[in-house]
Amino acid sequence: MKLSEVVKSINKKTGAVRSDDTDLTKVTDWLSSGSYAINRALTGDIYKGFPQGRISVIYGPSGSGKSLILANTICSAIKNNQVDVVYYVDTEGGGLWEYMDAQGVDRKKIMYLTAASVNECKMHLTTVYDELDQAAKDYAKDPDNNDKVRALVVLDSFGMLGNDKTITDITEKGKIVSDMGVSAKSKNEMMSILMMRVIRTNAALIIINHTYEDPNAMYPSAVKNMPGGKKLEYCSHVKLQTAMHLVKDGDTDHISGHEAEDSEKAKTKSKFKGNFFRMFCTKNRVAKPGFECTVYVDYEHGIQKWDGLVEPAEAYGFIQPVRGGYIVPSWSDKKITTKELITNDKIWETFIDKLNDASKKEIEYKASNPTAQMIEELEKTLEK
Repeated sequence: MKLSEVVKSINKKTGAVRSDDTDLTKVTDWLSSGSYAINRALTGDIYKGFPQGRISVIYGPSGSGKSLILANTICSAIKNNQVDVVYYVDTEGGGLWEYMDAQGVDRKKIMYLTAASVNECKMHLTTVYDELDQAAKDYAKDPDNNDKVRALVVLDSFGMLGNDKTITDITEKGKIVSDMGVSAKSKNEMMSILMMRVIRTNAALIIINHTYEDPNAMYPSAVKNMPGGKKLEYCSHVKLQTAMHLVKDGDTDHISGHEAEDSEKAKTKSKFKGNFFRMFCTKNRVAKPGFECTVYVDYEHGIQKWDGLVEPAEAYGFIQPVRGGYIVPSWSDKKITTKELITNDKIWETFIDKLNDASKKEIEYKASNPTAQMIEELEKTLEK
């Protein structure tokens, strides 16, 4: 039997297709985090963000910006008409609902589910993805009579999930029995079930999780541990670690550009005016890992559009720091203040596309693959 016949027979029996003929082998859409700087740390491209159809994890200590990133991603996906529905699985009464309302997001597109245990969560998520999987198959067979469902699923949060056995021991046996790793095992099973379903439905699963320090570690690591078993780490395509630093009122190192008007209208003083968030991409299957950014979130005004991009703009030579401010050669040879720099869109528009190209070249896998470049050059030489 010839090779072509063998391949054809196997493909017919298994449903296998050429890898370059299916969208499952590549990311076709991206969900913005709501911050150019965070998007850049994730993909190298300021306009992209979390990969659609993949599992992403946002993890860090309490108050480190996880829920804010998630809320911004949901708002961005709905406002940009990238998804038709969002399924929000809540395990701890989380969710920045008032914040999303303030952003003007259409809450009718967000379906809300609660899960009090890992067993209940597994049931919810499996049901959601099985239905989405069937919808995708129906659309592929008959696109004229079926809808292409575009969805986003979020889990807030992973680490807080306990096992039903613990509850049963308390209510039925009247005693508290140690978990003995049962919850972690159930979470591992859940991730194994979900991983390929997320890819086949092209419906991203974004998970919030917490961190803990390893008391047995001889040297503290910059990459923190997550609770809930190892499968989440293995199954995730992107892991974004967060940390925070509270910014006191009166601190002039981190500004939003609204300080003067805030001072005039403030009747009472808060001790803190915002949070300084550090985002660190510790795992990445869509771009090079290890890139980070720092973003200042003002309690009154949120994240400034260009905040977190000043440092890479300096590194690429588009901005020159001088005493008391900056010089942007593409804009003017005159010095500008930090406030003017981060609040004036027109300044950034003079070089942002070039900055984005330089960023993609540095961070994207394909941009700096010497082996691929050598092969391409060799092929061109042979063609001549």
